[in-house]
Amino acid sequence: MANSLSQEEINFLRLAGLLIRIAPRAVRKKFDDEFHPVQLKQMLSENRREIYDLTYKKRVITQNQYDLLYPRGCSNVSSETFDVSLMVCLLRHFTDLDIHDGLPLAHIHTPEADVSRIKYYRNYIVHSECGKVTDTKFFEIWNCLVEAIRRLSSELKPDIDSLMVSPLTNVRDVKGFLHLKEELEKTNQRLNKIVQKAETIGIENLNFEDIRNRTLQKWRYKDKKYVPTSATTFILHSLKHNRGVIITGSPGCGKSVTAHHVALKLEKEGYDIIPCDEPSEILMYFTKEKIQVFVIDDVCGKFALNQHKSDSWEQYDSKLDMLTESCTLSGDNEENLVKSKIKFIITCRRIFMFTKHSQN
Repeated sequence: MANSLSQEEINFLRLAGLLIRIAPRAVRKKFDDEFHPVQLKQMLSENRREIYDLTYKKRVITQNQYDLLYPRGCSNVSSETFDVSLMVCLLRHFTDLDIHDGLPLAHIHTPEADVSRIKYYRNYIVHSECGKVTDTKFFEIWNCLVEAIRRLSSELKPDIDSLMVSPLTNVRDVKGFLHLKEELEKTNQRLNKIVQKAETIGIENLNFEDIRNRTLQKWRYKDKKYVPTSATTFILHSLKHNRGVIITGSPGCGKSVTAHHVALKLEKEGYDIIPCDEPSEILMYFTKEKIQVFVIDDVCGKFALNQHKSDSWEQYDSKLDMLTESCTLSGDNEENLVKSKIKFIITCRRIFMFTKHSQN
């Protein structure tokens, strides 16, 4: 198989073997000197918050690498499972080693310079599109890497010499490894974007839940002083046979406190109360597996007609219709036939209702 390859392809594969099979062992020796294997787990535990930020905020560490640092269901962690990029990242952020992205000057032979050389050429090979290296370039890179590896770990010399004369009979494995590594990095990038989006949604949901709980706490406190009226009884009766009610009235007549009282009554029947301001929030927080009551105060504006708010309800009208069509509980008894999985309690100033009616 090696005979079917050009010399430039053989050069490329030989460098790939050096960087993928041998160089990580040299970097690992320096890594273990900085983070003793016995103390590695403690170091990771003490710096977990910063490593979390490097993974999910700065996107320096991939999700797969993060899982290697904090394996689920396993208490053991070892640098033997770390690749060059992960070890270099930890060395850069948690030691005093001055590791660079660029290629160091030839006369600098410090450990961090040698790690930087390995990092630089590792990225050069992994991200190569042509898979070929000229003879001149090969010997330039090979000699640079061999010197760096031997300075970091002199015992690797026999492995380096063996690779140099190897007939590369496992070319397919090396090529396959390189392709897999490229695909893995692309997948990690996509996964990081998905994780970031999921985290954002999770934070939004946590914020909503916190606001909802605080809102309901205020409702419950005020409801202790609420005195039910015939209107309250009528609204509760109407909700037993209808999907929703609109409570109208002049400013200060008690529309909102009545709506809140009725919602709290439904909560005792198993309904989740979802306070909303916009129709988009109904679509966002609707859960088909639950029975919910959405409470929308001042649906068209609090002090004056909010045209934008009014128009938004019209824009979402068809979507809300589709959402509610399949939300009736099935069952044999009459109660289930009229009990909906989703109900709406809406308040609106009477003047708005008249204005809308007159426009129609």
